[in-house]
Amino acid sequence: MAFSLALWRHRLAARRGGAPRPELDGARPPGRLLRAHLSADVQSDGTARLLRDLVSAHPDLAVVVSGAAEDLTDIALRVDLPRETPRAVRAHLDRWAPDAMLFSGPDPHPVLWAQSLARRIPLIAVEADPARHPLALIRPLAGFDFVHARGPDPRLQVPIHSLARLARTPPPPGAIDSDLEDMSALLASRPTWLAAMTPEDEFDLVLAAHADAAKLSHRLLLILELSDPAALPDLRAALDRRGQQFVTRSDGDDPLPDTQVLVADEPGEIGLWARVASLCYLGGSLTSGPICDPMIPASLGSVIVHGPKLGAHERILTTLDRTRGARLVGRPEHLGTAIESLLSPERAAEIAHEAWDIATRGAEASNLALQALEDALARKAPG
Repeated sequence: MAFSLALWRHRLAARRGGAPRPELDGARPPGRLLRAHLSADVQSDGTARLLRDLVSAHPDLAVVVSGAAEDLTDIALRVDLPRETPRAVRAHLDRWAPDAMLFSGPDPHPVLWAQSLARRIPLIAVEADPARHPLALIRPLAGFDFVHARGPDPRLQVPIHSLARLARTPPPPGAIDSDLEDMSALLASRPTWLAAMTPEDEFDLVLAAHADAAKLSHRLLLILELSDPAALPDLRAALDRRGQQFVTRSDGDDPLPDTQVLVADEPGEIGLWARVASLCYLGGSLTSGPICDPMIPASLGSVIVHGPKLGAHERILTTLDRTRGARLVGRPEHLGTAIESLLSPERAAEIAHEAWDIATRGAEASNLALQALEDALARKAPG
């Protein structure tokens, strides 16, 4: 190999990094082991989701991870990345003997990569960005089993999957087939909206919004999901005060033609309600939260309506608002008007499509990366 100034500087910086840290005590976990590294230069949500999906499918798989992996300590053992020197890398690979390795992000690790390839360990790269580095630092990528990158790099002369970023959200919760079939048949001819995870201090404003919206859509049904089932007596009292006809899910009653509100008081059914409702208001977003994960209704084709209290979902809701994939309601008294305006199928379809596109973006890249990891682990690296 010709001399490379970039590679020489890379190795020199590694040697100047101080005394090598000893590897962690304890035996290597038995069975198959995946060694993963998440660069700090990339949003790790997608890689974390990828690893969780992999571990869910293979509960016996041991994962050893380094880098920006604070959210993975429940499924992985955290270690330090070895310094980029031949001696440190050899000790690390001897210590953990990985069956496959995953690298997420743009950072190059040419010494670690080269020695891993020499041992015929399958390597996978996601969220890579080879074009930003000298060829000498990223040349080993040509030997990887799979490379998902932000863009092509013709210098490598290797297939690069230049797709969207990895999907950052899990698949939406499911629904019991028979329940979905029955509820869809019952509500087929009725416009329906959902108030998800509704806190007690929003009962009155949600019920008032429903009354306002129903003035122009008399068959409109509200599915009101409780954030706390213990608040059911207070909700029933509020409904009785307003004279709104309702049925309660836990009572086993189905909505009748004159039912105005279906009280969803049983936990774990958001997957059902988000599938049958065309609109979803994120309960708590006009007052105090917490709110439902907006990716659940978005990925199921439901229009998202929310207030200004975004909580832990500020980033994704800001993105949805910017791309017109959600509708922001600034004040409680405007909720009914917003619901009524979004009952138009054309307007609702436009917003729902934008939200669905964002929610499912990256699914192809994640599926390809997951399959590459599955294939790599299926053939144990030679010892």
